[in-house]
Amino acid sequence: MTDDFGKSLEKLSNQFERAQSELSKMNGTHSYNLNEIFSPSFMTTHTRYNSFNSFLEDCGITNQSEFDAYPDDKFDEKVKEKTSFPSYEDMFNAAFKVYLSKRTGIDFS
Repeated sequence: MTDDFGKSLEKLSNQFERAQSELSKMNGTHSYNLNEIFSPSFMTTHTRYNSFNSFLEDCGITNQSEFDAYPDDKFDEKVKEKTSFPSYEDMFNAAFKVYLSKRTGIDFS
């Protein structure tokens, strides 16, 4: 029984080290690839699309400048219409929690 407890503590310690290492890498200002945050797994679970790019293309957005210029309220309408989320902010926050969970091993749900 004590050996199992020791192994459990070691496993937990390793998980904390991994989380700390990943969070340290993420500290500060970074640019994130939206295709990483909106992974294919996330997109197929919450939308009818297999990628964030295919979702954007269906919204008529084909490049970064179009994405940057797209009106927020119009994009929220598209998200509400085409996904299980009421707004882009809600969709992004959910996707980012999944992304963080995968990177750190911590369940942020």
